[in-house]
Amino acid sequence: MILNILLLTFAYMIGSIPTALTMGRRLAGVDVRQTGDGNMGARNASRTFGTRAGVLVALVDFAKGALPVALTTSLGYPLSWQMAAGVCTVLGHDFPLFAKFAGGQGLSTTCGAFFVLLPLETSIGMFLWAVLYALMHHPDLSAGVGLGFTLTLAFFLNRPWFLLVYIAGMFLFIPVKMLLDAPRRERIRRRSETPPVQENPSKPTS
Repeated sequence: MILNILLLTFAYMIGSIPTALTMGRRLAGVDVRQTGDGNMGARNASRTFGTRAGVLVALVDFAKGALPVALTTSLGYPLSWQMAAGVCTVLGHDFPLFAKFAGGQGLSTTCGAFFVLLPLETSIGMFLWAVLYALMHHPDLSAGVGLGFTLTLAFFLNRPWFLLVYIAGMFLFIPVKMLLDAPRRERIRRRSETPPVQENPSKPTS
């Protein structure tokens, strides 16, 4: 029982590593949550610090999702525990201990967990995502179609029903987290649109 708790705690702690936040502070001394769209993720890192930074953040966040699930699998835990490790990792990314519980939306981390659980379906879904993004340059739509196709393919490959529910739940939690973050991101947007207050020039003395 203690090992089980430690394993899930490890998954949460790995997920809590704030990749984009750490990179932003090291590259530019900037909190990525206070710039761009306010999200602590790969897309905002790419917009703020460049494509290379965004790709690196995406890869690390993907690995954060994959590692705890792969470890749980290698230790011989059943599928239910593998799924639990994936949930804890995503919760760590979304509500990170090391970033005052203000994290990202968990897209890359979720894909990392899916990749270990469903490597074929996830690989095809991510390929479709990449193709659609290259054609349309619409990240949200591309990701939605890619993840939706992952779930559809898993259904037609007769994956266990509880795994399908798990995929759908993890998928749907991404827009839920977007809604939770909306007030903070709106404050950032308003602050960026507010013109700086200019001091009145002093009147010349006679």
